[in-house]
Amino acid sequence: MQDYENNSQSYQEGSGFSIFNLIKGLIAILLFPFKLIISLLKIINEIRSIALGCITLIILTIIGVILLFIFKPAPIWNPVKDFLNAGLQIDQITSTNNGNIYNRINQSTDNNFIVTLSEDDITTLFRQAGIINSNSIVELRQNQIIIYIDTENNDKPLWVFVSASIDGGNNLVADRSGFGRFDLPGFVSNMVTSGVNTITDFLARQNKSSKAIVVFNQLLDQNQIAKNLTLKSVVVADRQAILTFELTQNK
Repeated sequence: MQDYENNSQSYQEGSGFSIFNLIKGLIAILLFPFKLIISLLKIINEIRSIALGCITLIILTIIGVILLFIFKPAPIWNPVKDFLNAGLQIDQITSTNNGNIYNRINQSTDNNFIVTLSEDDITTLFRQAGIINSNSIVELRQNQIIIYIDTENNDKPLWVFVSASIDGGNNLVADRSGFGRFDLPGFVSNMVTSGVNTITDFLARQNKSSKAIVVFNQLLDQNQIAKNLTLKSVVVADRQAILTFELTQNK
């Protein structure tokens, strides 16, 4: 009898312990979603803190760059210019006498109506047409015109370039701009110097198609060309542009 009572008591104690564990487990299951949500909120908060730090760093960097471009302290700015130029060496252009260019055009009848213009000549034409200033230089490559703009106008230039290529349809289209080190979107280049916008606008105005021959006709002062001469074709090669004229009725 005594053994029965002891066994009954042991069974009740064992049953009570098991029920407690069961209740504890159920509570843990019920609380798990809330713990998970709290953990996710902690992770989100950490990510937000990191993102906020990154955004702050980016904003401070942008402000620093803007201040650098505005105040241009020589000890910092000169090395920056060297980096942006990427060792770019631009040959100085000797401005060509305007009359000399048109004399050669008008006397082209002695050379099958073909006139070869140098980079100096083309730079002069661009300058006299008001498209670039005296700090800008034109470089000619095969089917490509590159205009370099010195934004500093001092002994240590900072060059920004605009490149225009002639495609298969003989269209002259501005396709690249930037520093010597890397290209930039057009609107960013224009923030550095308004000369980029002047050049791209000039190309875009040429009957929308920007035919190379139309562009060169706009560069040339038609009043200084013989009335019976009309530009027939343009070939842009390395270091030179070859213009072919033809005889026509008086323009």
